Amino acid sequence: MAVVTVKKDAKVLNIDESEQDFFLAKGFDVVELDKSGKKYNVTQRATENKQVDVSKLLEAEGKVEQLKTEKKELQAANKELGKQNEELTKQLEEAQKALEAKADDKAEDKTAK
Repeated sequence: MAVVTVKKDAKVLNIDESEQDFFLAKGFDVVELDKSGKKYNVTQRATENKQVDVSKLLEAEGKVEQLKTEKKELQAANKELGKQNEELTKQLEEAQKALEAKADDKAEDKTAK
């Protein structure tokens, strides 16, 4: 059977794959070493028997609310920029048409002479 590495806090264990569900239920995350061999990357998080620091939870909730507000502001700004882009595109098209018309007029004047 395959060997799986699990980690909880500072405890790292190499276990048989058949024991993985048991350790997940006990709050261990399934991990693997990164390429440098110095850091563990979580491949499967345990959701049971985990304790969460309330201050970190409140901080995360605050960050979520801040990001929601920023998202709304950015969406409104994006909408406004879209309108400005449409207006500028129309102005550019009109300017190009006017320039082409002026160029055509000059070309006609030269051929008329």
